[in-house]
Amino acid sequence: MSNLTTAECNAALKKIRAKYDQIIKDFKKSPLLRENFEDRYINAVRNRQNISAFILGEIEAVEQLSKREAEKAAQQQAACKESAKSNSSSPIDQKSIAQQIFEENILRIQKYPAVDMGEDAAEDISRLMGAVRILMNDYYPALNVVFRDAGHSIYAEKVSSFYNRLMSEYDYKGDVPMARRYKDLMSVRNADHLKVDYEYRYVLQETAFLLNDIYACLGSMINNEAVPTPAKKIVIAPSKFGISEKYKSVFNGKKYSEAVGLVRDYVDEVLIDFRLHSIKKN
Repeated sequence: MSNLTTAECNAALKKIRAKYDQIIKDFKKSPLLRENFEDRYINAVRNRQNISAFILGEIEAVEQLSKREAEKAAQQQAACKESAKSNSSSPIDQKSIAQQIFEENILRIQKYPAVDMGEDAAEDISRLMGAVRILMNDYYPALNVVFRDAGHSIYAEKVSSFYNRLMSEYDYKGDVPMARRYKDLMSVRNADHLKVDYEYRYVLQETAFLLNDIYACLGSMINNEAVPTPAKKIVIAPSKFGISEKYKSVFNGKKYSEAVGLVRDYVDEVLIDFRLHSIKKN
């Protein structure tokens, strides 16, 4: 058996994790399933096992687990229904429930542009960075307008702090500072899988923390009716330089209260599409 390439290993690890996540979600299984896999992977790397053989074995194991759980779920569903035998019944779809949902998740995030981090980079990280760039370029300018002349408040401080973090850690174009080490590893032939996995998780986690903090802040602002001059409208001059067309079309003429709601809704959509709502700071 020939060893898998770095790209093949990364893709396989991503699929295995997604499989475990969907099994846990779809079949109400314990999160320990995913945690136990991570422990096995780390031990395999530390003990210098053949990673290709390890990954292929894990793929077979998680596929078998998914198949068994899908069959059990189908049997339980059939037991709860009365149905007559029919010669015209359609054949069973060969795809497992988890695999179908995995593919649906990939399709859902493809509406976001991918930031170039190398051809071997994980698609979810590349597109998550693209989603953050949309937030910065097309949505966050509305918050800057809302709070431009609002004076001092806890919400004004948070909006400013979040913007500074977005600029310093993600930037509005070019390479993403937050993901620079991950991108560098993607350009290294036969990169250390443990390091790649660490950087992948770091970027995902820190981005989830920031987006959840922004979402919570905007939600609190709306619930507490703390949007400054909520009835005032955003007015964008047609010749305004450096403003995206998306920002103009979405926010021109919107009340400040509506604008904050639109930004909150976009962040919520990103968190849902990338399944990040549960990744929050303690």
